[in-house]
Amino acid sequence: MAEAARLLGIHRNTLVRSWFKEKRLIKLVQSPTGHWFVEVREMERVLRSRQVQVGNGGLPPGLLAQGSSSKVASRQSK
Repeated sequence: MAEAARLLGIHRNTLVRSWFKEKRLIKLVQSPTGHWFVEVREMERVLRSRQVQVGNGGLPPGLLAQGSSSKVASRQSK
């Protein structure tokens, strides 16, 4: 991934973020204060899939109920 980003002349995080956006797994949302948030769109589906595969795999109760709009990262707008 790092080599591909270097060849394209972009930062690897930009390349990764673009891939996730293309797959519609995340959405960038700007707050009224100007901060950028990464909204995870498929979280519930991914967690449910994982739960079925590993029989809950130690996930805490209620984790699946958090929904698919968890804001997991933020960036200051430029």
